[in-house]
Amino acid sequence: MRWVIPVHGILLRPLGEPSSRRWDNPLNGTIETLVVLGDRVRVGVHVEGPTPVILTSARHIAERYGLRVGKTVPLRLRGEHVHLMAWDE
Repeated sequence: MRWVIPVHGILLRPLGEPSSRRWDNPLNGTIETLVVLGDRVRVGVHVEGPTPVILTSARHIAERYGLRVGKTVPLRLRGEHVHLMAWDE
């Protein structure tokens, strides 16, 4: 079984929210890449597994979170966007 999620289903958890709050599919990861694309940023985050999670954000949000390579960030995967697929290896 494999899962996929579109980039708009991957969000930063809000700053200042308690970690004990129930989120849909919370996880933490470490930023591997950060590319500024005008007023947007594309962030590659290493999470457990073979492939990094990619998210995009407004540049001012990235600045508010202090995003940089090597920083651990709290993410959430919106459950309604996660798609499970059969996988034969």
